[in-house]
Amino acid sequence: DLILAAIYLPDMDGFQVAENIRSVRKDIPVIAYSSYPKPDDYRKSIASGCVDYLSNPTQISTLIETLRKYLDT
Repeated sequence: DLILAAIYLPDMDGFQVAENIRSVRKDIPVIAYSSYPKPDDYRKSIASGCVDYLSNPTQISTLIETLRKYLDT
């Protein structure tokens, strides 16, 4: 129903992963998540097809609110 995608992965670029997912499944919301946020991450995430962006530290209330925004709850 939703993909929470890590942006910085050991062996691959999470932005490319998001682009690949969106090219195959436009109906599934992809939310980018970064444990090590960089200044341009939000813009890159949206440009790669993500619908939203979260970074560490994320309050549980923010995570829940973001998930609810894209899921039918």
